[in-house]
Amino acid sequence: MKSPWSAPPAPPGPSGKIVGAYTKQDHVTGLYTRKIPEHFSANSDDLLMRNLIKNYALEGKTDGKPNGHFYLTKDAIQEESRNIIRDHYGFDAAKTDSYVQERLSTVYPYFDVLNEGFLDVSRVPPLLKMVMDDVELENTLQVQL
Repeated sequence: MKSPWSAPPAPPGPSGKIVGAYTKQDHVTGLYTRKIPEHFSANSDDLLMRNLIKNYALEGKTDGKPNGHFYLTKDAIQEESRNIIRDHYGFDAAKTDSYVQERLSTVYPYFDVLNEGFLDVSRVPPLLKMVMDDVELENTLQVQL
């Protein structure tokens, strides 16, 4: 019989790049200050990356402090994809949802090869471009008809 103080330690909690990460809401509530990387902070810089970091990304933690590594969950990528398709191509809500669902189910697995459910923010613009390419092609074909 083992004594209670010799019980095995509790299993470690979940770990990973986004476990306990800072969210956009943490920034809004003042729990931490999100710092957009300097190379994305000016108006002449990559506005898409700044938007992704500012409005959709989770920021990783190291020793309880923000580490400057930004990630987007699959849900955040889906939300941004919907916004882009709706705003730039004028699809109604139903067509937007259907198109994004179909395209992301095809494209997303090529980017999230480890099936983690999130991507480094730098991998998202190429994914969004792949989602949009077929829309551009469809619009061109529709105009030619």
